[in-house]
Amino acid sequence: ASCLGQSECRKYDLLETQKDNCYDGLCANVVIFEGKEGSRIIFRPSGTEPKLKIYVECQVKKIDKTKIEETKVSISKELRRIKNTINQMI
Repeated sequence: ASCLGQSECRKYDLLETQKDNCYDGLCANVVIFEGKEGSRIIFRPSGTEPKLKIYVECQVKKIDKTKIEETKVSISKELRRIKNTINQMI
C-alpha cells in the first residue's frame, strides 16, 4: 500500500493482540503507519479528552552543516507530503 508519500509502508495496529501486529513488543490503542524511509504517522486517542492525537515523525539522512537551508526545505517538503496523506486518510 502507498502511504506517507512513499510506495511502501507498514501499518501497525497495536490494539491487536497478535504478536505480528505489535510494535517492538508493545500493544496499545495506537495505530502506526511507518514508511520505508523512516517517516511515521502515529494515531492514538487522548486519555483525557474526546480527541484523536496525531504525531508525525520525519527522518532525513545525515545533515551536512553547510546545507542547513537545503535540509530545512527537504524536511518541509516531506512534512507537507505527510500532511497531505493524513488529510486523505481522515
